[in-house]
Amino acid sequence: MKKLAAIFVSVLLALSLFACVPDKSGENKNSADSTYTELTQAEIVEVLPEIKSAFGSDDEVAVYGKYNGYYIVEFNSHSYLVVSEEDIGGVVFTFAGKPQTVHGYIQGELYELQELYADGKITHSDLLDIHQKHCNMSDYTVTDET
Repeated sequence: MKKLAAIFVSVLLALSLFACVPDKSGENKNSADSTYTELTQAEIVEVLPEIKSAFGSDDEVAVYGKYNGYYIVEFNSHSYLVVSEEDIGGVVFTFAGKPQTVHGYIQGELYELQELYADGKITHSDLLDIHQKHCNMSDYTVTDET
């Protein structure tokens, strides 16, 4: 039974990797319409407790930077029983678990990435940059030692 569960989890993770194909459009965080601001480790450490409190969980979190004043974060629930997709502005985010998704945090509130894009708070170029970071989530995951 453990072997079957391990195979199932491996298949789900493999499926999520196929959705993370590097963007070849040339748009990135350096484009003219990007709202990206890089964060220092000190800034991340300072805001992380607020973000986790707003989410109401101590789940693992990745911090992708600040876009138009919103800290863009992804919580990892480690619930790999489903694979879900979210299409935002033609950019497809694949999650190997639910309720895993990408949020924007500002002034004590969390917003869905879809909502930020629809309201014009982040640009399409921002979405592409966030997607690439999502595909490399482990590079942005914050640990207790951060």
